[in-house]
Amino acid sequence: MAGIGAAASTAILGCHVTGRDRDFMVSGSILGAAAGRGHLLRDGKISGLAPAATIQCDTIIVGAGISGLSAAAALNAAGRNDFIVCELADEPGGNAVGGQNAISRYPWGAHYVPIADITDEPLCRLFAQLGIIRDVRDDGLPIYEETFLCADPDERLFIQGTWQDGFLPTIGLHKADLAQNKTFIEEMKTWRAAVGRDGLPAFSLPLAKSSADPDIRALDAISFAALLDRKGYTSTPLRWYLDYCCRDDYGAPANAVSAWAGLHYFASRRGRAANASQSDVVTWPEGNAYLARALASGLSSRLKIGLLATRVSAAGGKAIIDAFDVRTRTVLRIEAAAAILAVPRHVLSHLAPGVDGPGPAAVHVPWVVANITASARPAGTGAPLAWDNVVYGSKLLGYVVADHQTLGMPRDSVVLTYYWPLSDRTPDEARRFAERQTHGDWCAHFLAELYQIHPELRGRVENLDVWVWGHGMICPVPGYCLGDQSSARRAPRPPLFFAHTDLSGISVFEEAFSLGQIAVADRLRWRG
Repeated sequence: MAGIGAAASTAILGCHVTGRDRDFMVSGSILGAAAGRGHLLRDGKISGLAPAATIQCDTIIVGAGISGLSAAAALNAAGRNDFIVCELADEPGGNAVGGQNAISRYPWGAHYVPIADITDEPLCRLFAQLGIIRDVRDDGLPIYEETFLCADPDERLFIQGTWQDGFLPTIGLHKADLAQNKTFIEEMKTWRAAVGRDGLPAFSLPLAKSSADPDIRALDAISFAALLDRKGYTSTPLRWYLDYCCRDDYGAPANAVSAWAGLHYFASRRGRAANASQSDVVTWPEGNAYLARALASGLSSRLKIGLLATRVSAAGGKAIIDAFDVRTRTVLRIEAAAAILAVPRHVLSHLAPGVDGPGPAAVHVPWVVANITASARPAGTGAPLAWDNVVYGSKLLGYVVADHQTLGMPRDSVVLTYYWPLSDRTPDEARRFAERQTHGDWCAHFLAELYQIHPELRGRVENLDVWVWGHGMICPVPGYCLGDQSSARRAPRPPLFFAHTDLSGISVFEEAFSLGQIAVADRLRWRG
């Protein structure tokens, strides 16, 4: 291994509880994203049920993830209040849900948003409405509410038995490795400033603002790893870091995502603020659940939870949705002038066979998230405890300290949110692996690494809950984001409109929020 010994900081995974591992045997449970309800649709167990009642509205939104909630906010802003949002889970948010215990609120999925590009007017408007942006300077730069900006220290890496500041490895590296680090950072600065022949940024968020320059778009046809090989980035620590970044945003390493997507991770965000740097993020103890709950707060009875859409059709110029109420076990028919389908493609294929757009199938990587409650805070040598804490060489993505944003003196007890994309197997194999795991197995997987890097926490863990995301997020495999069929996949088919990050291939808040706004704009242009 270039620059670092082969034994460096490798997590212990796949171990099982033995008689000597009683510290792994802690209370807790396995949770999930309403998978049992969703599989009713997959398995056809509720097909053929006749509607018990019919209601009507102007617009029906299927799915209350960020895209669906954004669409609802856009309809509200346009004064089109005659809409319904149906969501199969018991709370809105999609992969931006969160939880809470006596110690802290905590995320179960997405947990931050970078500061906004000031040209992204809908997102900046949302941030202003929520008080995240509290003012705007005379020069147009927003002033962020400082309690929402991620507090220092923000990130650290466990490597060579100690903690370093930042995730890009620097401890124990040869000069050649450090030189490649510097070259890569400089190249990403160049890409961030690059403009295509059409005058648009090479990479941008939302994706619709990115350049359509054929030379730039051609990067979507090859893997990020292939591009790195071509450019001579051979440093093992650097390649680990780039794999980590791809797994963090896309759930898969550099050899599984397109070069365009890999560069997009580093070059698309150009947020500016009066009191924050371009790399700063906003976050909350519960992560992006804060934003999801804020978007859903004004929906009241228009948000129908526990309602599983089972069939979508268009007839007589109307959208017709049949939905199974998981509480009453009856089917409700909703007739609307238009429907916005804010659901992933594998769900859409069951709801409306033949409606899903062409092109390669969507690849969703399973994720597992553990929230670990301990009676003591993590310690360790080197850089102090940070918001995000990562282990070099690990299959896991490290942990976030849930109460990092809490004002005042930190309490002794803490909740650590540990992330793990199951990217070392094919998605189907990973889902089967996850289905076989008991709560004790998950405890062994997560606590093995936690105790390796924090032996002081052995015996101090009080509870470990696990959330299994069977279909996680979309992975931008080569050819998906910008392939020949990508535009057709996103095109509306009135009275049906689409809003989900599966349409574009990049599953981040800014993109999801934008797609909800675009769907409503398309819907209103069709029949205002």
